Amino acid sequence: MEVIKGQINGVSKESGVGKNGKPYTRWVFVINEKKYSTFDKLIGEEFKMGEKVKMSGNVNGQFFNMVSMERLKEGEPLEVKPENVQPDSSESQNQEILGKLDEILRILQK
Repeated sequence: MEVIKGQINGVSKESGVGKNGKPYTRWVFVINEKKYSTFDKLIGEEFKMGEKVKMSGNVNGQFFNMVSMERLKEGEPLEVKPENVQPDSSESQNQEILGKLDEILRILQK
């Protein structure tokens, strides 16, 4: 489970018809310059721009599946303790690639 804390800097509501022909409504929250969406009406209608929140969810491929969202308590810091955060697989891959590039550069400079 990944925990994300931040201030809501944008909220939008999108409605449409899915590939299965069923109507849907999705809320998109911008938090820490990233977009997170939910189909949960209670979350979508309760949280507003400017609020400081804590989200919990799971990363599934390129998607973040939001499980919950709650307002931060007064004075609660926006930082998340490292033990509560799963490393982003793309960040891990970027670090691995950078390490390999450094190795290649060292070989080429010999």
